[in-house]
Amino acid sequence: LIIGSFSLFLAAASLQAQVEIAGSSTNYPDIQSAVNDAVDGDTILIQSGVHYEHDVLVDRKLTIKARSHSSGQTPVTIDADYQGRHFEITDDVELIGIRLRHGLALGTNINAGGGGGAIQHDAGSLSVTDCVFLSNETDGSGGAIMSASLDDLTVRTSVFRNNAAFWGPHVYAGIFGGDDSTPDKLCTIEDCGFYGAESTFGADWGERSGAITAWECSLYMSDVIIDGGEKTTGIIAYGSGQGPSFTATVINTVVRNMSNGGPSGAHFRRPSPVILENVDFLDNQCEGFITPHYNSTLLVNLVDSFEYRGGELSGNTSGGALQGSGLDGAPICMSDTGTNSVLTDLDIHDNLFAGSGGIMAGGTVTLERCNIYNNLLREPIDPDHSAYGGAIARRFGFNVSPTIRLVDSVICGNSEPQINASLTELDMIELVDTMVMTDCAPLYDGGDFPDPNPVPNADGTNTWYVGNNTQFPVIQIVLDVCQPGDEVVVMGGEYVESLRMDTPDVLLRPSTTPGGSDADAGFQRIVFWNPTEGFGIDTGHAIKIGPGASGAVIGRPAEFTQIANGDMVPTLLPFGGGVADPEFVADAVYIPFCNIGYTRLSTMTRCQRGLSGYAGDDLCTEFWSRSINNYALRTENSTATVSHCAVKSQNGFGGGALVTGEMDATAFVQCRITDTYSGGTTEDGYPVRAVAIYDGNPTFSGCSVSRNLAGPGGVIHQSGGAAVWIGSLIGGRGYDDMNNAPASEGIYVMVDGAHPRFFNCTIRCNLSRFGTMYFDSTDNGDDEYVLFSDTQFLENTTVSSQYGAVAWCVDQEAGRSPLIVFDRCWWFNDENDAGTQSGITRWEHDVSSNYFPTYRVLRDLSSGRIQGDTSSAGVQAEGTNGSSGQAGLVPADLNGDGVVDGMDLAILLSRWGS
Repeated sequence: LIIGSFSLFLAAASLQAQVEIAGSSTNYPDIQSAVNDAVDGDTILIQSGVHYEHDVLVDRKLTIKARSHSSGQTPVTIDADYQGRHFEITDDVELIGIRLRHGLALGTNINAGGGGGAIQHDAGSLSVTDCVFLSNETDGSGGAIMSASLDDLTVRTSVFRNNAAFWGPHVYAGIFGGDDSTPDKLCTIEDCGFYGAESTFGADWGERSGAITAWECSLYMSDVIIDGGEKTTGIIAYGSGQGPSFTATVINTVVRNMSNGGPSGAHFRRPSPVILENVDFLDNQCEGFITPHYNSTLLVNLVDSFEYRGGELSGNTSGGALQGSGLDGAPICMSDTGTNSVLTDLDIHDNLFAGSGGIMAGGTVTLERCNIYNNLLREPIDPDHSAYGGAIARRFGFNVSPTIRLVDSVICGNSEPQINASLTELDMIELVDTMVMTDCAPLYDGGDFPDPNPVPNADGTNTWYVGNNTQFPVIQIVLDVCQPGDEVVVMGGEYVESLRMDTPDVLLRPSTTPGGSDADAGFQRIVFWNPTEGFGIDTGHAIKIGPGASGAVIGRPAEFTQIANGDMVPTLLPFGGGVADPEFVADAVYIPFCNIGYTRLSTMTRCQRGLSGYAGDDLCTEFWSRSINNYALRTENSTATVSHCAVKSQNGFGGGALVTGEMDATAFVQCRITDTYSGGTTEDGYPVRAVAIYDGNPTFSGCSVSRNLAGPGGVIHQSGGAAVWIGSLIGGRGYDDMNNAPASEGIYVMVDGAHPRFFNCTIRCNLSRFGTMYFDSTDNGDDEYVLFSDTQFLENTTVSSQYGAVAWCVDQEAGRSPLIVFDRCWWFNDENDAGTQSGITRWEHDVSSNYFPTYRVLRDLSSGRIQGDTSSAGVQAEGTNGSSGQAGLVPADLNGDGVVDGMDLAILLSRWGS
């Protein structure tokens, strides 16, 4: 009776504390009520969960945030249910840690700054941090945010997905009716992701339909991904010439997979200066528009100063213009301007365009250290313009005679003529240390080059070059004869070959990217594909690593080698340089791979991240399974390292990785296991899963297991053994890449004495039958428990939507103490996304078991993002909140979650008399 009453009290206390003003004892039923009672400078705290509310007017200086917010998490959802937008803001406001979804704003005046599917920002400054904008729309401007205030807009560490608008599907920041005396408004966007923009209500060619649009105001962007958009340009900074002066700066940004009738990547009109640094435009599609120069990936016009430093433009296509002379269609078009432009360190290649295939110049342009190659022109629509250059073409603007200067650059392999012939006739192009070649140099000659192969090294080992166009096209031959310490370098391409590694201390890696001059060029992409016909079809794998391969490394090399005397020898990677020279040319440059100073991904080179080529996030080494009854990768009592590899199935069938043997201790480092279909059985009787572990103690560090489909038995199946998972993701960052196993006991199924341990992992967006982590501990010893430490369970669900979103435990030994242990973990399930919410912070049915208690806890579960303990004196926190991990910040707050509630009372009662 006492326990039942306490549970009811706890649930009631949580339900009442929906919204509060920090420092006040009053609880509010909704956000608008709290705003109405707040004064300038107050902070409004919102309880975790889903809040159905819309059209909240914020007309004073406030901070509105999730009560238990921390960086990277959005435990609060405001669902407008398509009844209106979420907020109208008319003063200085900060929004922190909130998910805004299903907002709708209709009947707006786009010419007066109307719109804002989630937020209409009319006055004051607006700061948005750690928020998510999902499926909001308007028939005006700004599917997520419309900022019409004269004051600044700042958006940081936020995600925008599937927002729609007439103009500016994600963010539209503008000044309307301004003149030269109007203050310069700044739109700052940093560390954000924008996905699935859609201009569905009109905007056929995209003058202002940018995923991010800045109208008559300055734009600063850094560390941004813009991926996917219909009838939408990635970035637009646009001015009519009637308003104030403004600038545009974009740094460390990728724009990809945009589709539009006008410029598909970016359009800059009248800001000055425009500065792009390390900006990539990849796989964007321009469908063609009647105005010629709008058929471009990147359009710059009426701009006084343009600098583009470092970037790649590749895989972009254009259908060309519809009539007249509209055949520009260049990846970069600078038109109708007297621009003084400087472009440095660009790679423009493999684009398909009508008109110019590389750069259309309409002013004074200097290109330094640029490579323009393999750009192809479609059949010209207008035969009179067949002379447009495949790499460089001039475009006369208003009273402008374009002049082009190329320095230390390479032009090759583009459609002829590569440089518009009229330019040379008018003496308007200058080549300084620049090569113009009809054909690019071959990647490698094959035959006896390099000679000798293998290449002997000073330490007595050999470097073997194998694969396509080498003396050793069959890789297994070299793996059979190479010696410990040798390096086997695979040239780029796909290999239908079943490999076996059984030699110690061998490195099997891809070759560096041909033409690369530094480690940011990455590796060549190599794929090992399990054969289903011909020799060795009964092997059932693309690679098998045996017990003899101790110390071997497959994929990305180690950053240094420890030799017998204890010295650390840094790894040196060769780069061929030139246009397409391979790494083994005589004048290759060797660059240290190790960089002990890096602290985050942005400071690491592409090689250090194990990526392929110059752009994108594809891992350089892949293993593919090919049929329902085999795996891509197998290990047997291995102690090798598989580093930065992608493991997946092709043709829709097959498993990922199979680990076997009591002595197996394979280390999987930064590997991705994705897109597998589990359901078959191997020739030697192992069920096929995304990951299967049969005994042993493998380690998965920084790995992800996502987008897998499984039948009974789980996405990950472990029978015996004690695997270790560190800093890994099981599931998806969103429901688009979740693991789906509705007929399976769980996503991760642990049976036959299995007892894995998880440290600092994320288990997110999974669907299973009974429980995300299914644990049958019947065969486990009392010391063989499953441990989750510093691990997050987010938005997982089961078929019942009632039980097991975290775990489902069964044990045939009656009265056993729990063998599932949680140490400072955190879980959150959104009730609208079918989690098992029962009304309190940690939902009572998310772990279902026949233990009593249901599970063991070392340090309390956290109601906020996991943080390290920082208290140096006094009472140590039972749990951690979103900021300090220290108890006592609020009197009587015993669990450190920033609020005094029933959880603190429970802790007090547990200590009573101690």
